[in-house]
Amino acid sequence: MLGIDGVRPAQWAAVVPEVPQPVERFDPPEGLSAEVLAVWTQQAPHAFETRTLTRATAVSFERYCRAAVLEQRLGLTAPGGQDHRGLLRQINAYELQFLLTPCGKAMRGEQKQAQPESKLAKYRRG
Repeated sequence: MLGIDGVRPAQWAAVVPEVPQPVERFDPPEGLSAEVLAVWTQQAPHAFETRTLTRATAVSFERYCRAAVLEQRLGLTAPGGQDHRGLLRQINAYELQFLLTPCGKAMRGEQKQAQPESKLAKYRRG
């Protein structure tokens, strides 16, 4: 691609494709309760694969695990209450942040859905 003056800009001269770095997996932080550790153990592999759980986001992921445990407890004692609903919203935000739940329309490749035949189609066939 050329610039306005017909010359290829210097930053476009050599575009080298970036090689993805291997996924860094690490142990959960020390001092987690058994319930929080169970959530971490269940969800961390998914977050590692999507590269959303890193050492920089581990504190936020720990918060997600603690909120999930608290939500389970509130679901037993006060299901549907204001605190429970607020926790569900917060957990949903964490799950979206760490790509643990689908977001948006599913990608299905090049499949096209069949269009329903219109009422006038029989007159157009000639």
